[in-house]
Amino acid sequence: EIKNGKVIIDVSPSLKNDFVNWDDDVYILNNILLRSLNADNLKSLFTQYFFGNYHPFTMLLLFLEYRIDGANPLVFHLTSILFHVANVFLVFKLLKLLFEKIEIAQVGALLFGIHPVQVESVGWCSEIKNVLYTFFFLLAMIQYVRYAQPITPPQPHPPPLSFKRGGKFHSSKFLFFSFFFF
Repeated sequence: EIKNGKVIIDVSPSLKNDFVNWDDDVYILNNILLRSLNADNLKSLFTQYFFGNYHPFTMLLLFLEYRIDGANPLVFHLTSILFHVANVFLVFKLLKLLFEKIEIAQVGALLFGIHPVQVESVGWCSEIKNVLYTFFFLLAMIQYVRYAQPITPPQPHPPPLSFKRGGKFHSSKFLFFSFFFF
């Protein structure tokens, strides 16, 4: 849609960027855990603090990105952009659920997508932790809003996954991921 196009245009210059000197060197360039695929490194990603933080899924994502093309910043920036665009879409969905007006959802998603706080996280490779956290947090919020809505009679073609009370998925699982792992 138009909002995602505008967001992609705004964040796409980061594809030409290199790593930044804040902590990309610590998380990516000088991180020996990303260099080789072995049991000890994978165990360390999930059991140890890194640079004062415990965020195993962020570290796992950095590991996977590094495995694709080494320390090529393009891979890291592209991953951030893809997650950011997904987050814009999730903000749109959440606002549409809350306000039931597509115009409000579009404006809110656009403002979220181009806001400097969000764009900074996209342009800074090791800050994928913020973009990834936002992704799972928004998924959790959407599921919670769906769960909290009054139960409606069954429709002729229900969605493939049920998020209603008693369904297979609950927002608490996504919130657990968001707060514990990111």
